[in-house]
Amino acid sequence: MTNVSDVDVAKLERERDDFPMTTAEATVYVGYADPKTLERRRKDRKPPPHQGQANPEACKERGWSTSPFIYLKKHLDQYRLDRKTPMHVYTFTAGLITGHGLISDPDAIAGSLHELLLLDWADVELRNEALTLFRREQQDAWDKVARVQAAADRAELERAVGATGKDGEPGVM
Repeated sequence: MTNVSDVDVAKLERERDDFPMTTAEATVYVGYADPKTLERRRKDRKPPPHQGQANPEACKERGWSTSPFIYLKKHLDQYRLDRKTPMHVYTFTAGLITGHGLISDPDAIAGSLHELLLLDWADVELRNEALTLFRREQQDAWDKVARVQAAADRAELERAVGATGKDGEPGVM
């Protein structure tokens, strides 16, 4: 367990959107018990996105002895809302999404495609590409729901039919 208290979490919630958090702070902020959860997600390239390691000057400024990985509050806020929705990163300039981006880009914007598609895009082809990806993500989510429902239906049917019939033959109801 990390050594960030509830009081610290309340303070973090009041910070500005671009406030940098250490892995320990981010862990508690998003509701995990162990920083290794975020470390594993980072190594597997899963959300929430990180900014890379802090520079030495920032470490001295905040009193850190090491150079931890940094997470921005705005990305953690998005992740807290919905951990299952994939986050995407684009560059955002002059009020328009202008291209694919890296989370370390100063003009980066991260969010779900649903949210990003609501913004203005500088390039129609780029927006259509994002829309196609969004539709694929939605279809994948529907397919997953259908598989879960089919498994539940199968289990319910097996419970209802029980052990009727012989092995390899359908039961008589």
